[in-house]
Amino acid sequence: MGKLVVFEGVDGSGKNTQLELLTRRLEEKGIKFKTIAFPRHGNPAACFIDKYLQPSHPYGEPKTIPAEVASMFYALDRYDASFEMKKWLEESDFVIADRYLGSNIGHQGGKIKDETKRKKYVDWLYTLEFNTLKIPKPDLTIVFYLPAEIAIKRIEKKQNRNYIQDGSNKDAHESDIE
Repeated sequence: MGKLVVFEGVDGSGKNTQLELLTRRLEEKGIKFKTIAFPRHGNPAACFIDKYLQPSHPYGEPKTIPAEVASMFYALDRYDASFEMKKWLEESDFVIADRYLGSNIGHQGGKIKDETKRKKYVDWLYTLEFNTLKIPKPDLTIVFYLPAEIAIKRIEKKQNRNYIQDGSNKDAHESDIE
C-alpha cells in the first residue's frame, strides 16, 4: 500500500517547485508515484469550486458563503478523485497531492473568528471527509509557509488562470488576503 503525501501552502509558496523536484528524484530512483492537484479545475466534480472562485461571485462574495457550504464544494471534488486515488495507492509507492483537506481548513476556517466554533468546524470537516466520504487520510502533510505579502507578489507574476472567466491571474480567494 502506497503512502499519501500532501503539499499544503498558499499559492506562490513553492509547492509546485518542490513537487517537481520531488517527482524528478522519485523518477531517478525508479519509485512508482502518481500526482494530483486540488482543486481539479475544469473537472465536472469541481464545477461548484470553479464557479465559487469567479471574480464575478455568482454565489456571492466568498467571505459571505458559510464555511461548511464552501467546504462541501472542495470535499466533493476530493470524493470524486478518491476512487482513483485509492487505486493509485494500491499500485504505487506514493500519491502526492498538491493541496488537500488542510487548504479547506485554512481558507474556510479563516472565516470563523470564534475559536470554539472554528474547532467544531474542523471536527465536522474531518468527520465529513474521512468518515462519511471515506477520502484517503494523508500519511504525511508538508506545509509551505510564506508571508501573504510575498505570496501576493508571486501570484501577480503568474500567468492568467484558465479557470477564471475574466482572464485574471487571481481567483476570489487570492483577491482577498484577509
